[in-house]
Amino acid sequence: MPVSIGVASLTQAEELVEVPNDVRDLLAGFPDGFSDRRSQGPRGS
Repeated sequence: MPVSIGVASLTQAEELVEVPNDVRDLLAGFPDGFSDRRSQGPRGS
């Protein structure tokens, strides 16, 4: 059964669930720092 969890980083997610290589490949397609900026809120605050 799919569930949704809130995590701040992929590292934190790996503590809770198995992260498939397909997910890593997908995330690698984004520019560096993309997920860091999103987790900080609007305008990096």
